[in-house]
Amino acid sequence: MTGSRQRVLEAIAGRETDRAPVYFEFGAAGDRLREAGVADPDAHFGVDLKKIWFQPHVDPPPAPPPGAPHVGDAHQLASYCLWGYAPQSIDRRHPLIDCRRPEDLARHCFPSLDAPGETERLEAIIRRHHAAGLAVAGQIPYLGGVVFETAYRLRGLDNLLEDLWARPDFAEALLDRVADNAARNVAILAGAGVDIVFLGDDIGMPTSMLISPALWRRWIKPRLARVIAAARAAAAAVPVAYHSDGWYLPVLDDLVEVGVGIVNPVQPDCMDPLEVRRRYGRRLALWGTVGSAALMSFGTPRQVHDEVRLRLEQLGGGGLILSPAYDMQDDVPPANVQAFFAACGRVRSV
Repeated sequence: MTGSRQRVLEAIAGRETDRAPVYFEFGAAGDRLREAGVADPDAHFGVDLKKIWFQPHVDPPPAPPPGAPHVGDAHQLASYCLWGYAPQSIDRRHPLIDCRRPEDLARHCFPSLDAPGETERLEAIIRRHHAAGLAVAGQIPYLGGVVFETAYRLRGLDNLLEDLWARPDFAEALLDRVADNAARNVAILAGAGVDIVFLGDDIGMPTSMLISPALWRRWIKPRLARVIAAARAAAAAVPVAYHSDGWYLPVLDDLVEVGVGIVNPVQPDCMDPLEVRRRYGRRLALWGTVGSAALMSFGTPRQVHDEVRLRLEQLGGGGLILSPAYDMQDDVPPANVQAFFAACGRVRSV
């Protein structure tokens, strides 16, 4: 095992590397780069890590109704369709909004990696990336998140939080169903050979948590632990990354306790990466850390370069996968993407 894959594995284990590995989810910004002649941005800039997803199969492919708000790309729309989630419909977006009894859950579809051909497809992609020397992080079929976020998209956030207090039997049944489905999928994914299992829920807002730490510990933590245990039963040493936007410092100890070794994206305008590093050292790897919500879209190339250099100086030398902390939109200038990679030592023209 050499090159990028080894670099990523060494970094998340907290060991020194020749340089910090880099991940970049180009998203809509990739379209602008392709228009500028960069056919494969990952290869052009030399990213070290690939992320792979469940590919939902929906026939015919879903399309938002005319005049509906933009709610995601084709992949997201197909995934939403499988779950029965309709974010473009203000009144009926949550498919379980009217459920009140545990038996109501039996009628709902929970997508799985054991769909015909899906596991084989993922295994082939993993082998191809490994042959190219790249590390692979994999995500299970998800509506958004793994336990909490999936449940509140199915149910509606207000309804779910009310369930926790007023309908605990229903809340138990719903969260168990979501967690059991995630555990089955994560075991397949870990067994397929990914280098990192990528889990998470958006539990943070800019300055507080979306759910109280006490409620999270009571309802979500044991189920997340069960999902991680299923991954480790299939691949005992597989590293687990946990994604949440925003601020969630109060439950970082809990995440480490249940087996999380990597946190993403560590948005520096919400949660100070240096504070996290001081608290946990390299035993908790940081994936992300670069930039406020406005930096990549509206900052100058110099500002992007300086931010990347700051993170490398503060956090480099093990325990870091460098990446933008926010999604790349179509307003991200190619010059800022180039500045990001130039600061990482990858000078590539666009």
